[in-house]
Amino acid sequence: LSTSDPDKDYPHTCFLAAGDYMCPPEVLKILREDIVAGQGDFDKIVKAASDFYLESTYALKRMPKGFSEDEPYADYLKLKNFCLIHPFNIEEALSDDFIARMAELCHQAQPFLQYINRAIEYSKE
Repeated sequence: LSTSDPDKDYPHTCFLAAGDYMCPPEVLKILREDIVAGQGDFDKIVKAASDFYLESTYALKRMPKGFSEDEPYADYLKLKNFCLIHPFNIEEALSDDFIARMAELCHQAQPFLQYINRAIEYSKE
């Protein structure tokens, strides 16, 4: 993993990412509206991908325009990247069951990807 801070040490050097990094504004708008309208659907999908964390490095500090601070899923609405991350180290990458583990993780991330891809496709219409 790279960082702008050369003194920061990462315990993992590899990761599996699933989602959309640096979403275009039209996709962000659709995702945010969908999260609000879904009344917890997105939250359930994220929590079901329990071996991942949601990337939030570039999240907004304040709510995006058009959304109130008291939205139930405000932290999701502040995201600019919709990516699930699963870090792993070199030993894990070299293990005999690595391919099976990656397949399991991809399966776990599939509902999240379907949710994100639906917004991307809708933005093209």
